[in-house]
Amino acid sequence: MMRAPELGFTLAELLIVIAVAAVLLTVGVPGFRDFILLQRLKGINAQLVTDLQFARSEAASRNQWARLSFRSNDAMTCYTIYTAPPPDWADKPRCNCLLGAGAACAAPLVEVRTVQVPRSDGVRIEVVRDNENFEFAFAFDHVSGGIFAIPTDDEPASINSFKVRSLIDNNLILLNQVGRAGRVKVCAPASTRVGAAAC
Repeated sequence: MMRAPELGFTLAELLIVIAVAAVLLTVGVPGFRDFILLQRLKGINAQLVTDLQFARSEAASRNQWARLSFRSNDAMTCYTIYTAPPPDWADKPRCNCLLGAGAACAAPLVEVRTVQVPRSDGVRIEVVRDNENFEFAFAFDHVSGGIFAIPTDDEPASINSFKVRSLIDNNLILLNQVGRAGRVKVCAPASTRVGAAAC
């Protein structure tokens, strides 16, 4: 009687397969993690750009100035889109997005949308400080669609641009520039590796 050959792997073959798999995981996991972070950055920035455009359209549809206010703390970065009844410049506090959606604004301010980005996600939103009249907030004009600074004791002052960026670190940055006419341009600083148009 003839014995059937035994099927299977030897111990040496299994150890080689495990070693190859370990090498592939060691090489692939950091690249996959970077890919996930980059997609998260692009997703959060896309929401920010959509909300900037939404705020401009809300100003026109509500026939009121639509304001955006940005804040941050150790746990999160955030922003709120809100409106204020006329006269909407004097002695009005700004909404505080750190308090959460539905609680960011006190009357007579009207919260339109609040977005919070936990720092644990690895992405943060920062206003770019590039002028002497630095503000954490700006407004869209309901008539022209242009952007204005939001002083609390004076009439609104036209500004040339407002810049806010989404970033993970110095290598992964997307810059959003809202121009004087209220249009948003997205680019990536030349030193970064995001894959967007260069600034």
